[in-house]
Amino acid sequence: MLKVKTVELKGTVLNLKELPRSRVAEFAVMGRSNVGKSSLLNSLLNRKNIARISKAPGKTRTINFFSVNDRFFLVDLPGYGFAKVPRSEREKWRKVIMLYIASREQLAGIVHLIDSRHPPSEDDVEILVELSGVGKDFIVVLTKADKVKSSRRREAIERFEESFENLCLVDPMTGQALLRRELSSERIHVPALFFSAKSGEGKDALWRWIEGRID
Repeated sequence: MLKVKTVELKGTVLNLKELPRSRVAEFAVMGRSNVGKSSLLNSLLNRKNIARISKAPGKTRTINFFSVNDRFFLVDLPGYGFAKVPRSEREKWRKVIMLYIASREQLAGIVHLIDSRHPPSEDDVEILVELSGVGKDFIVVLTKADKVKSSRRREAIERFEESFENLCLVDPMTGQALLRRELSSERIHVPALFFSAKSGEGKDALWRWIEGRID
């Protein structure tokens, strides 16, 4: 697993014209407001407050660039889908997020966080469909896994896949279907893992996925 030696906030960006000019690899972390994004970043980076944790959804309204080991960036994108934020503001940030993802050459991977306790929201589904068409590597991270009993994991995966017409979640290392069924070429194979900032589950696997995409 990658050893985090240094972490530095290199940029806080309000619009795409302010993006860093560095050419190192970037890995975007995105998800609905209150999905556990800050907790995941703090866990990955072995820091308590590198990304602020708030009980108020919709807190992140900037794109934050964290330099890791002076080797690559973890990019904290604004949360989407928070109902108390005006629709115009939500649409504005969604367009900014997707434009960054589609156009950023340095973007080596996208970590899409979805709460494992609930079916994907309409916003989750729409974002994931868009990600499937932008030609960038991405992984689905099912957060708050410590709150889902092992006996309910299969149900959570089935519930997730039922939200899409032709999607199959697979192990990011082996490529095998998480539901242990025969893979079909007619389905989109999406790497996915369960993650818990509390127990550390999924942390090593996510770092391996990221490391495999750093030049």
